[in-house]
Amino acid sequence: MEKAKRKLSREKWQRHVGEQARSGLSQLEYCKREGINKSNFAYWKRRLRGMPGEKRSGFASVEIISQKVRYRVRCFEVEVSSLGELKELLGR
Repeated sequence: MEKAKRKLSREKWQRHVGEQARSGLSQLEYCKREGINKSNFAYWKRRLRGMPGEKRSGFASVEIISQKVRYRVRCFEVEVSSLGELKELLGR
């Protein structure tokens, strides 16, 4: 029974988050119109952001596969293996 209650709650908040996004209203305006707590709305919006079926935004995980450093300066490109090597080439 508890899982069913949580699922209904999650579905309710998914509906509210979607409706607010489509409404063009700010979170505060939407919450006032619907008579819901703004803090609860913000919490659920953050919580639902990473769930399947929701658009994701923010940071992506990356893996460094090379230690080479590449810099483009005006009209030529320099490829070096470290920042120290670049400083040495530039005489700094």
